[in-house]
Amino acid sequence: MKKAQEISNESPVVVLGMHRSGSSAITEMLTLFDLYFGKEEDSIGSSSQNSRGFWERRDVRDVNDKILFSAHCDWDTISNFNLELMEGVTQDGIVDQIKKLDSQLQAFTESEGKKSYLLKEPRMCLTFPLWERSFKNKSAVIFIHRNPLEVAASLNKRNDFDEGYSLTLWYNYVLHALKNLKGKRVLFISYEQLNANPVSVSEKIHAFLLSENILSSMPDRNRISDIIQGDLRHQKQSIDFLPNRYKELNDVVESFCAKDDASIIDDFSYFEFIEADKETEWNIIFNKYLNFKKEYINTESYVHKLKLDKKILTEQVVSKNKEISSYKNDLFVKFYVKIKNILK
Repeated sequence: MKKAQEISNESPVVVLGMHRSGSSAITEMLTLFDLYFGKEEDSIGSSSQNSRGFWERRDVRDVNDKILFSAHCDWDTISNFNLELMEGVTQDGIVDQIKKLDSQLQAFTESEGKKSYLLKEPRMCLTFPLWERSFKNKSAVIFIHRNPLEVAASLNKRNDFDEGYSLTLWYNYVLHALKNLKGKRVLFISYEQLNANPVSVSEKIHAFLLSENILSSMPDRNRISDIIQGDLRHQKQSIDFLPNRYKELNDVVESFCAKDDASIIDDFSYFEFIEADKETEWNIIFNKYLNFKKEYINTESYVHKLKLDKKILTEQVVSKNKEISSYKNDLFVKFYVKIKNILK
């Protein structure tokens, strides 16, 4: 194997995985490998669900949302997702946008003295073909996998999705990713492995990056432990209770995770997508509409209040200007009278 200092590459490292699968944790850990993520203002930040941050770039999220919306989908309503059914934008137009972003990130990576940059965004499970087509250098992909029952429990807590809908969403995300990765060499990491032995997982990742000709040095063990503290699995579930319709795909991904090295992705055309419950999907869409309408009404009310405040302030300013003008006139008259009396 080549020594790290002899290897130089600008291939982006891409983290794929279903939402709530640990992609944020592994992406933060990957920044320890001297990979460029971006500045704080480039990130979408953190929330109560991810206090350490989502480790997603805002510009990457915007591109993926643009793709999904043009296909009449969102991250949680993907039953009809098809890159061939995009409206309002073209694949070539998206590719041009990604190429521009790729060039910018390569320039920032070089200016920061690093050799590769890092991207993570769960929607890329769906949109990956357009990204891979756009990269100047083909990407190195790391896929993070989590027990789908734990994913479902996490989505229930965060989004109030029922288990059946969440499991179908997990299944379709993972299957989209595997179909999109056909023929590509991918390193699979399980969320369970990451929490149980983060240093061992880091060594596995380090070996993979070197095999992909990406310059990286093995991070300090203490820094790894600071990020992966072993208490990230808040929704522990037994895989034994996973419904049969999801087991085969889960078993395939777990077999990839069990390997010490990367896997070449086979043809998954024999797996079919599972249709999500339409009523649940429409309820999600409708609730988003109601929330948007509520926000719109609140915004209108706020704008109306600002206009009233502006009117009141304007009237106050006019009134004060009149008082100031009257005061100036009084001063002038008094000054004039005083001067006139002195000159008598």
